[in-house]
Amino acid sequence: MKKLSRKAKELFGDDDDSASDFTDDESDMQTAIDAIDPFILLADTLAGISASSPERHQRLIAACTADPSGAAALEALMRHAEVQRQEKAKAAASIAE
Repeated sequence: MKKLSRKAKELFGDDDDSASDFTDDESDMQTAIDAIDPFILLADTLAGISASSPERHQRLIAACTADPSGAAALEALMRHAEVQRQEKAKAAASIAE
């Protein structure tokens, strides 16, 4: 192992500041999935299930809301999804102007 390490140092030098080439600041990094809002996705998925399979949707909602805290959480998620949807629409409108 030491022999390999020496050989690598001979080839590439002993410059150990290669870590400075990378940043820990994730705010500069963007991926295609960043544009997907999980709350809006959940709300849209539930709406799609409701339209395509009402019985399945009813069973799913019943399972989620069997506990009062589950019902409150689902309601809060749906409200948050709507707020996010409105904020995205406003942002898109301001960019379009």
